[in-house]
Amino acid sequence: MPDDTKGEGKWLIRYTDKIILQLAEVPDPVFERIENSISLLEEGLDLGTPYEPAYPYLKPSIPCWRKYVPGTYKEIFFVKDEKSKELVLLCLTDTRADPLSKLIGPE
Repeated sequence: MPDDTKGEGKWLIRYTDKIILQLAEVPDPVFERIENSISLLEEGLDLGTPYEPAYPYLKPSIPCWRKYVPGTYKEIFFVKDEKSKELVLLCLTDTRADPLSKLIGPE
């Protein structure tokens, strides 16, 4: 399980409680691919793309980015702060899920 922060690379990575719980539930091979993608984020090698949903009502209250995890159906959603070089990992989503469901909301 990841620490709350990792800061050895170019970007400081912070994990929300939600993504920590989600990571605990994925199978080991998927976890390894997710960790690899997080390493790319940390090193600034692939910072994903801005999340722009097709419908305005799906837009989260905060601007966020997403990074597809190769070899899985998972995406990592995160907030990027250029000034502090910090990425806050918000949650994992499954690309097979209903595209009309809200990304972040009450659980």
